[in-house]
Amino acid sequence: MVGPRSCRAILAVTLLTLTAGGLRWGVMNRTFPVKPLGDELYYVVVAANLAAGRGHVYGDDFRALRPPAHAWLLSLFADPETLMDRSGGVTAGRLGVRLEQLRPLVRVEVVLGTALVLATALLGWALFDPRTGFTAGCIAALYPTFIAYSHFLWSETLFALLVTCALGSLVFAERRASPWLALVAGLLFGFAALTREIALPVAGAAALWAVIAAPDAGRRAAAVRAALTLGSALLVVVPWVLRNVEQVGRVLPISSVGWVAIGEGNALEGARWLRPSAPGRSTYRREVLAIRDEAERADYARRRTLAMIAEQQPTWLFRKLAHNLPLMLSPDAFQLYKLRHGSYGDVSVATIRAVTAATVAAYTLIAAFAAFGIAAARHGRRRLLACLVLTAVAAIHVIANANSRFRMPWMPLLMAYAAHAALGGRELLANLGRRERLATSVAVLTLAVVCVSYFWTDG
Repeated sequence: MVGPRSCRAILAVTLLTLTAGGLRWGVMNRTFPVKPLGDELYYVVVAANLAAGRGHVYGDDFRALRPPAHAWLLSLFADPETLMDRSGGVTAGRLGVRLEQLRPLVRVEVVLGTALVLATALLGWALFDPRTGFTAGCIAALYPTFIAYSHFLWSETLFALLVTCALGSLVFAERRASPWLALVAGLLFGFAALTREIALPVAGAAALWAVIAAPDAGRRAAAVRAALTLGSALLVVVPWVLRNVEQVGRVLPISSVGWVAIGEGNALEGARWLRPSAPGRSTYRREVLAIRDEAERADYARRRTLAMIAEQQPTWLFRKLAHNLPLMLSPDAFQLYKLRHGSYGDVSVATIRAVTAATVAAYTLIAAFAAFGIAAARHGRRRLLACLVLTAVAAIHVIANANSRFRMPWMPLLMAYAAHAALGGRELLANLGRRERLATSVAVLTLAVVCVSYFWTDG
């Protein structure tokens, strides 16, 4: 017999799912078709090639440019006969995507976006309690950027879903000392890495937290679970690495875009290097992608990138912090990018202003509340988990490349801590120590002064 508590939980999950799914489905139908841009086209083309039996290939020379998971998922719903204008192989130079045939792929994104809301609730529950989880899920359901990404074809929604479930599973694994949940977390991290490679260093940071957070008596068992998590994650990735050896003729860390992207983020040349679209970036990208052989391209990108970093010493790190952190943290978002580039067609100025205001306000509030929530999350070293994961993400994107799209997968983690702060209210604020108040104030001030001003200046 189902008790009152179970009935309430089922009702809450049902309402959350219907609200999130209904919003995303309605916005998708209202805005379709939204013209794909940039990497979205890559995933559509590769999905069409996979569905047509040509394999994971983009043009004639790109067999491992990006991780495979997102294109593979889209390929399950792609009809190559109607999706692409031209028959035969699809080349990078002639994409020929029929926009009206993208609806099945966009529906997949709606499902992923709805599942992401539930995953956010799961993470909030794992870190704190069911009430905090439900609140975090409500934030995710209404978050404008998540709603927008539910009709985009970038890989971020799939990656966010996988990595959020992985973090939630790992936290539950440590709460219950369960090796099976640790194994599940590792498998999810592995599939997330096949969507975006950054999942592997994040898995390492999360596994380190699991060992540190364990009580002294249980630390050896926690280390075994952490090893199980990392080992299973690598086990998922190995078959794709072996496939790359066969296809490209050398070992690649999941994809060949790594050093290309790192170099693009370090091409800070000329007087306008601080601008988001620094002139040196496009020049570097054209130079590297002109090399047709994939292995040779990766080697050249590595040499060129290391040379650029050496040329910028000793101020390189300060330049990267000044350039990349605001790009990562500013309240800009890719629905605004698409509006600026006409992907939504003719849109009224009033609508653009409303979407911009909602996007900026929602992100700023979540980030500010999350800063307080992280500072107050002492029990179970939950504060340490957020610090380790977010520091790993920030460090990688400072060294490599950064934009607001790369921040999106980590918003569920911020939402969980923001929900904790919102529910804790004044009592939570009152219990913060002096150093915690100072650290939180610095974080919020940085967001308000540096990041917001950077966005508005660029806008």
